[in-house]
Amino acid sequence: SFSDTQNITHNLAEVFGKDFLVQQIKNPGKQLDPNILANKMAKLAIAQAPSDIKPFTRSDITITHDTSKAAIEHYLKTFDNIFLSAFSVLTKKNNAVIAFKESLEQKNTARLDDINPTIHAYDLFLAGLKTIPVPEDFIALHLSYLTTTVKEQTAMKKLLSAHTDIVFATVGLREILETTKEFERLRKQYQDLYTSKGIIAQTTNQ
Repeated sequence: SFSDTQNITHNLAEVFGKDFLVQQIKNPGKQLDPNILANKMAKLAIAQAPSDIKPFTRSDITITHDTSKAAIEHYLKTFDNIFLSAFSVLTKKNNAVIAFKESLEQKNTARLDDINPTIHAYDLFLAGLKTIPVPEDFIALHLSYLTTTVKEQTAMKKLLSAHTDIVFATVGLREILETTKEFERLRKQYQDLYTSKGIIAQTTNQ
C-alpha cells in the first residue's frame, strides 16, 4: 500500500540519507557504486515489504496438449514474433536504466517520460504471451517468464519516482538487475529444453 511504501522509504532514507543516495548514482567512478547501494537497500526493502506480485498459474495461459516438434516450433516462433512486435519500436532512448541515470545526471525530470513506451511494450508482450498455445513441457518456463516480465515492468515503474523518492526508485533499479539475471537463466533453460528435443530455433528472445 501507499502507506507501506512511505514507511519503507522513510526507514531506508534514515539509514543511507538522500544526499548520499544521489551521489552514489551520480558518481559511480568515485567508489560510489549504485549497484552496491541498491543491493543494500533491496535487502532492507525485501525484508520490510514482501512482493505483491503473484506468480502466474496454468489458468492464466493457453495450453496445448500437442507436444509434437511442429507444435513446439510454432510456440517458439510465435513467442519470438510477439516479442519483436512489442519491443522492436523501442530505441536506446527508451532504455529504462539509461533514462533513469541520465535524468538524474541532467536533473531532467522529463527524461523519465522516455521509460513509458517501454512500460507499455511490456503490457503488449504480456497480453501476447497469455494467448500463445503453450506445449506441456514448456508450461513451467512460460509461467516463470510471465512472472519475471511483470516483476521487471513493476521495477521500471519505480524508476519514474527518481526525482520524488530516490530510495524507492533505486530499489527499482536493483530489482531490474535481478530480473535481468533471471531472464538470462530462463533463456538458457529454454535453449536446453528445445535443444534436447532436437529443435534448432533461430529466435530473438529464447
